[in-house]
Amino acid sequence: MGRWLWRNKHTRGTRIEVESSSGRKYSIEDSRQLTWHDKWESENKEQLEKLSSELSVALSTPDTYWYADVNAIMQTGFCDEVYPSQAFTEKAGKGECSRQLMTAICNDGSKAACFRSDKVGAAIQMVDDWWSPDADKPLRTHEYGADRASMIAMRHPLRKNDFYQLLTKLEELVEQINGSECQDGSQISGDIHFLMSVLIKGGMFQRGKEK
Repeated sequence: MGRWLWRNKHTRGTRIEVESSSGRKYSIEDSRQLTWHDKWESENKEQLEKLSSELSVALSTPDTYWYADVNAIMQTGFCDEVYPSQAFTEKAGKGECSRQLMTAICNDGSKAACFRSDKVGAAIQMVDDWWSPDADKPLRTHEYGADRASMIAMRHPLRKNDFYQLLTKLEELVEQINGSECQDGSQISGDIHFLMSVLIKGGMFQRGKEK
């Protein structure tokens, strides 16, 4: 969907191209037409299913190493703006702008504006729509389902659906996975998907101090 482009998604057309380590290539001609909840056209859905299949094999097979190159080709017009990341500067020097662009050094020594890796990672992690049966948007994967826009924890411990409380039900969830109804993946619960998304994201998993 090109969510990692952030404000740059709003162009005159954005083609997303993915080339995986298996040599397969996938392409979405215009990611602007894709939304999280609506159904995708058959061609785009087929591309997603094939890419998902590769990811599934890589995540479930210990001896499989997998990676992919993802590129976005954006159609822009005269004076259309591009929004790279902003560099973090503690204090601008005399005569310097307080806001500076994040840059990367090219092979020829020139500098090019770029995105910060954590900004790209934040967009990739926005998959948690399992926090409620009536979830109206996906949240960034977080142990407590933090919704930064509204400053609310959608997976508050009182709701008993946060990462740490679900871990106490791990044996029960493993039994669900091993059940015959889950063999094709269609009946896997959202709790299991959420737990796996947090583990794949990684982190320190530090809980607050017990009183």
